[in-house]
Amino acid sequence: MDSHEINPYSPPSAHVEGVAASSMLQIRGKCLLVPRDSALPPICILSGKTLPGGGVRVTKKLYWMSPWLYLSILLSVLVFIVLGLIFRKSSEVIFSLSDAENARLRKRRLIAGGVFLAGLAAMIAGVSENLDVLALIGGVAMLAGLVILAIFGRTVWAQKIDDRHIHLRGISDAAMRAMVRGAGAA
Repeated sequence: MDSHEINPYSPPSAHVEGVAASSMLQIRGKCLLVPRDSALPPICILSGKTLPGGGVRVTKKLYWMSPWLYLSILLSVLVFIVLGLIFRKSSEVIFSLSDAENARLRKRRLIAGGVFLAGLAAMIAGVSENLDVLALIGGVAMLAGLVILAIFGRTVWAQKIDDRHIHLRGISDAAMRAMVRGAGAA
């Protein structure tokens, strides 16, 4: 069968201006099941509010690999990196943030970056002046900055990526319900 022929036995499908139809979205526990490489409706993923102007549209490349691959670290970090690059799955998702949530997220990232840079400066000063305590405090501050960035600076992440779907985390319950209901769909 040619790819341009109509298959009368295929189920009906709809695609609205690049946005995943609400019938294609499902809630599974704390995850939103989204078709791979799709755009979410113009609903803020953190506040759940419909954004008439679309808000800030963010395109994010997500990666996932099976948790079993982490066992390869026991063999070697290099083996883990190579296996991770070979077996990871990736997908792109486009989502919306309200202006207020985007500003709050940017502020958190700036604070985390500032803590990291202050720790780096303290560590360099401690090493150059032979002040071991200052170098240690600087190292701890750098680590704290990275942890703050990893926890509070991320928006959405993939809990799993299979052949057809992304299991998205980091979306508020209100936003998931609104997206599945179809609010915000054009």
